Amino acid sequence: MCELQARCVGIENAEQRQECLAAAETLRRTLAVPEALEAEPARAEAPKAVTAAEAEAEPRRGIWGRVTGLLKRDRPQSTTAPEPLPAQTADQAAEPMSDTTIEPQEPTLSEVAITRTTVDRTVLEIPEHFTGEVTAQRKLVRDRQLIAVDDRVLFEGDVWRESKIRKGDRVEVQKVSSLFGERYRIIGPSKRAVTANRIRCERVELNTDDRRKCALLPDG
Repeated sequence: MCELQARCVGIENAEQRQECLAAAETLRRTLAVPEALEAEPARAEAPKAVTAAEAEAEPRRGIWGRVTGLLKRDRPQSTTAPEPLPAQTADQAAEPMSDTTIEPQEPTLSEVAITRTTVDRTVLEIPEHFTGEVTAQRKLVRDRQLIAVDDRVLFEGDVWRESKIRKGDRVEVQKVSSLFGERYRIIGPSKRAVTANRIRCERVELNTDDRRKCALLPDG
């Protein structure tokens, strides 16, 4: 009983401590064996002492349940600490809370559509054989020359000195080949034929040299 009383003394709550001590004292008197019964063991058997383990095994039976219930009530509640959240990295802590922006994905090769673009293009219909007026003429190196006819077509030919073709002359133009570009023969007043290639100034894309030569035409 001394052990139970000592445990009752340890209860923090004063009211429960007094109640526990009173119950322990009552239990002590109840379990005390009278001297008369000890002298006659055959008539009555001394009550068996109840251990603390047995008292806790039946916490709700009689005075034992009252005492042990008070003792259990005074025990500190064992609480399980919640598991700590995973620590954020420095980058995660510095990153502000915001909606996640989803970058658009670049289309794969199979998703790229084939587009069609219409480009304005001028097509000249030049007769195989015609006559026209030389509207511009320019001498080039190595006895070559540029001849513009009717302000529409431009030729680059040879024999500048011998042909003696000048601006304002009437010339005869005849197509002789289309194999490696359009090749023509131009005959002026001197009757010396000039072999020339036509420069296609009507093309959308021209190199720098051809663009400079096509400046002889009004549209160049």
